[in-house]
Amino acid sequence: MMKVLSRLLCLVLCLPLLVMGQLEITWEKDGKEMVLIPSGSFEMGDHLDNMAKALPVHRVELDAFYMDVHEVTVGQFREFVNQSGYSYNKWNDVAKYSPDDEYPMVYVSWNNARAYAKWAGKRLPTTQTWG
Repeated sequence: MMKVLSRLLCLVLCLPLLVMGQLEITWEKDGKEMVLIPSGSFEMGDHLDNMAKALPVHRVELDAFYMDVHEVTVGQFREFVNQSGYSYNKWNDVAKYSPDDEYPMVYVSWNNARAYAKWAGKRLPTTQTWG
């Protein structure tokens, strides 16, 4: 009986890990690995430092969503610029900190990031999903 309960407990605890492992996808447009973030809730806000924007603490419910596993690389951003014709002129600055296509993209404004996400058929994280 204990062996059966032990196996059942292992199945109950391990099943979510097995399912989560199968919920990774590769996004066709930019070839990036994405992982499913399951739905759930959390308390958002901060009652300790009296920041007006963080009050009141409240519960946020989120639907499941996909998020990139890794940052956008220089090569992926360059592909976006080349394919879309997007105007970007900070390549010399980028090269100082990210010297080749496999490095994370730097010197990206919110508008640059939003344009990339739109091109890729994605969206930027919201305050709630980033939280």
